[in-house]
Amino acid sequence: MDKVMDSGKGGTLVVQRTDGADELAVWVERVDAASRIVVGTRGQSTYDAFGTGWRMSCVALDDDVEGKVIGALAGDAAEQSLEQACASYFEGGRQLSDLLDLLDAHKVAYVYACADECGVTWRPEPGECEPVALANA
Repeated sequence: MDKVMDSGKGGTLVVQRTDGADELAVWVERVDAASRIVVGTRGQSTYDAFGTGWRMSCVALDDDVEGKVIGALAGDAAEQSLEQACASYFEGGRQLSDLLDLLDAHKVAYVYACADECGVTWRPEPGECEPVALANA
């Protein structure tokens, strides 16, 4: 996993790929008792899907579900770190929507937020839960 690089700022870049004019980067960040998987995209595919040229998305997870997330991402290789599991998962060409579907299928609790040229979106809406993992974002 030589693509897993510590940013030195609490985040680890686990995947950075380019497909034509489209770019995707994935980081894993650790904040207190939580982890965040951050996915940044830009290019024509992002514009086609969302109507904006770029998008930053964040999936925030409490640390007590990390093992379940790694198991969902890595299957039999569940002894991997979250960083390694994310690198393998996204290097296979998967997108953020695939991750959200996987977490939903495995009934993993998370908070989702994204920002783009149009503003910020949350799921669930603020106030519907306690978004502990995003409190220090």
